[in-house]
Amino acid sequence: MRYNPLLNEQEVKDEMRKSEGDPHVKGRIRTQQREMVKRRRMMQEVPKADVVNTTPTQVAVAIRYDRLKLFAPVVVAKGYDEVASRIKELA
Repeated sequence: MRYNPLLNEQEVKDEMRKSEGDPHVKGRIRTQQREMVKRRRMMQEVPKADVVNTTPTQVAVAIRYDRLKLFAPVVVAKGYDEVASRIKELA
């Protein structure tokens, strides 16, 4: 986009949205992509867990503990409903 001194500020913003896409939509897409990557990494850690704690209301927490390396247990995955079911399957 070239600079045009005759355009006002709102017109410039509208032109940018047309050429590059709405920044709010792009931000939302990036947020969803980060969440998917985070969930994928979390699911990769489930087989390394020592314990999977579950409740009847579909909550699952996978915990890893190595007494020689760690001072306290580490939560490697946690989730509700569908994510909890997936954690139970992987464990």
